Amino acid sequence: MKLRVAVVYGGRSGEHEISIRSAESIIKALDPEKYKVLHYFISKEGKWRPRPIVPEPGGNPEIDVVFPVLHGTFGEDGTVQGMFELAELPYVGAGVLASALAMDKEMTKRVCRASGISVVDYKIVYRDQIDIAAIEETLPYPMFVKPANLGSSVGISKAKNRAELEIGLSLATQFDNKVIVERGITGREFECFALSIRRKSQQGAGVDGDVNDHIPSRRPRGTDNLHQLRPSAIEVTGDQVWQVWRYFDLVRAVLDRARRFDRLNRGLR
Repeated sequence: MKLRVAVVYGGRSGEHEISIRSAESIIKALDPEKYKVLHYFISKEGKWRPRPIVPEPGGNPEIDVVFPVLHGTFGEDGTVQGMFELAELPYVGAGVLASALAMDKEMTKRVCRASGISVVDYKIVYRDQIDIAAIEETLPYPMFVKPANLGSSVGISKAKNRAELEIGLSLATQFDNKVIVERGITGREFECFALSIRRKSQQGAGVDGDVNDHIPSRRPRGTDNLHQLRPSAIEVTGDQVWQVWRYFDLVRAVLDRARRFDRLNRGLR
């Protein structure tokens, strides 16, 4: 029997069209011999087709699992994930807390810093409280200007001078009341993914599956696999909180490996 996958795409955010393109790629990649795709399209006005997913247990008997492909607001910020939780529908991607934290770029940076992960210098400004001089006193050019609560494709500008900064702020505030301005840096970009399968134990507590082991890293003494990394600063309990902090441990390990790789490439030890 085929697994019935509800692909939810479109949405009310400024990344509506990007979501549609992402959904097309995902649907194309799903093996029709294994999966039956159920289309759930959301218009820019928030109208669902063919019908909304019902936020109550047992209200969506035709769905086995949801694959949300919504970008930006009302898609990656924990709101739709909360609806899936209410409906008791399994879904692909991060949970409510992780989604909400990662959606807000300022909150992401705060949590990263609390976990000991370095973040680039930044300043938060609001649509009705923009002070160009204060930004220039805090950060050097070039700067990157971004809506704080949107993805990484819309409303982003690079400013090399005051005129470009003003244009970037004007663009970003069209999408969000809160804007993050970051110091530009020269560096290399490394990407990785973590695959986690969450199950329920007999006691009902959340249990994480293994993090993909093949990602190379320098591991803390006494650990053999990435999935054995644990939060060191605080003891974190709870299903989704554990997921968030465990991911930061993975990020820290990958960054450490990336720095070592870069040094070796440059002939340093």
